[in-house]
Amino acid sequence: MTKLSLEVFCEVMNKLSEAYEKEIPKKRAEIYYDALKDDFDDEDMQRMLPIVLQTCRYFPTVADIVNAIRDIDYLPKLK
Repeated sequence: MTKLSLEVFCEVMNKLSEAYEKEIPKKRAEIYYDALKDDFDDEDMQRMLPIVLQTCRYFPTVADIVNAIRDIDYLPKLK
């Protein structure tokens, strides 16, 4: 598996930031990236986004993101 690229991570985090109207401090983004980069790839992050947007009332934690990625294979395919 390829690692999560910084480019895709930033793209997804920017979308989350816009959706939840919450600016993410650089240090927090670094913590999220460090926690996710070795276990997930670009596709995981991109597929996780609609799940998190539909299920998280507040800006997602790292745990929310991990749970959404792990749930991907159990959900019906999104159109």
